[in-house]
Amino acid sequence: MAASSEYSESKDELSTARLLSSDDGSYDSETPERSKSRSRSTTQWIISLLVSLILTNIISITITYRLVSRSQGSSRSVSEPPSGVAPLIQSLPREAKPTRVNTPFYNREKSIYREHDSPETEAAWLELTQIHAGLLLVSKEDAEDSDIDPETHAYFDNPEKGLVGYPVLIEATHQLHCLNLLRRYSYFNFNYTSETEHVALSGTTSYYQQLHVDHCVEYLRYRLMCTADAGIVPFVWAGKTGKLTADMDREHTCRDYEAIRQFVKEKSIPRPTNGEVKPKPGDHIVDDYI
Repeated sequence: MAASSEYSESKDELSTARLLSSDDGSYDSETPERSKSRSRSTTQWIISLLVSLILTNIISITITYRLVSRSQGSSRSVSEPPSGVAPLIQSLPREAKPTRVNTPFYNREKSIYREHDSPETEAAWLELTQIHAGLLLVSKEDAEDSDIDPETHAYFDNPEKGLVGYPVLIEATHQLHCLNLLRRYSYFNFNYTSETEHVALSGTTSYYQQLHVDHCVEYLRYRLMCTADAGIVPFVWAGKTGKLTADMDREHTCRDYEAIRQFVKEKSIPRPTNGEVKPKPGDHIVDDYI
């Protein structure tokens, strides 16, 4: 019986081997139709892969560009307008720097800017603000990049006098001028200011002087809100009774104002007088101060 069983298994294995090695060829080769089908599938797979890679790259580039643009936009200093720095002053240093700002309650720092009834103090403020330097001129070519509207903003056109361009001031010096005006017309300095009338206010009535001070208050209020400093001012104990005093000696991030002051001092032109420049027919004109 055992021999018969072994013979049957050997016979089955032999039959299977013969079937697998048959000359039919249908088991170890493909028909032309099946070969073409597999080739098409491979080509489609490769095309799908390439399309997928291209789309992935496009999406990645788009996302990266938006992130970089958003990052650059959000990193712009609060001291710069949304449209960017005007070409006229792009040569100024833009790097912010840590600056120790110490404004204690008493004038322990002996700041010349805090003195009263002092010609030296008036001269120091005048030099600081450069309000007497005059005006800066923006060319027509730089008008659009400087957020200037040719249909509205004044344009000087007197080449013989060197007065060609849109007259402008730099915000920083204008703001300090406003602050100086508030200082000069505060209650403790009013009489001295009245006796040494500032050139920018000479010849004006008390009504316009009041409007000027009101303008300065509002101007600085908006600017201080716009550039709201998120730093903190801690307190220290003043004596042993629980009294507190603010520690005003703090680190701030500041632009190089000295570079701005020097730029205005060197580049400004005197304000034109005696009708050296006038509006042309069709120019935008207002009836009074704006």
